[in-house]
Amino acid sequence: MALELPLLRSKSSVVRILQDNIESGVTRGFLLNGPAIIAGVVALILFFAGSLYITITWHLAIVVSVLEENVYGIKAITKSRFLLKGKIGLAMGMLVISGVCSAVIDAIFQKFALRELLIQNVGIRVGIGVFCFLLESLLILFDLVVQAVVYYVCKSYHADSFAGDASHQQKVNYIEEQNLV
Repeated sequence: MALELPLLRSKSSVVRILQDNIESGVTRGFLLNGPAIIAGVVALILFFAGSLYITITWHLAIVVSVLEENVYGIKAITKSRFLLKGKIGLAMGMLVISGVCSAVIDAIFQKFALRELLIQNVGIRVGIGVFCFLLESLLILFDLVVQAVVYYVCKSYHADSFAGDASHQQKVNYIEEQNLV
């Protein structure tokens, strides 16, 4: 029993050759055998792990570029990679939890606000949409705070001093100039 793909409207010979190759590969079992599935799963896991690492490094680099003076661009990314050593699990956990919360909020919005199947009343659906928007906004603000906390946790893990930060020194100078102490 051959798996037949629907023919595209294009009469292109390239499309027909590709369709023939895909159909013959599926019927012969090339695309559905065990090693191919295992290789696909391993590639998918490696892709997601790399994507998580790049995202965490990028988020921490943004915090580094904001909180440290004269550290931006490649320097911030390099510093964030250094700071993440030893605390990568914590940062990944925070990112995964945030992603799951965002997915749950999105699922609630999709299920209750966009589809008329469960709730017919437009006013209730709009209220649910506004509620989901507010939840997502709060989640984004919470994520920004979590990123700053992860930065300080990573910095303290590597025994970097906070008193040497330029922003801290600027605040101390301002307080001394204003005679607020």
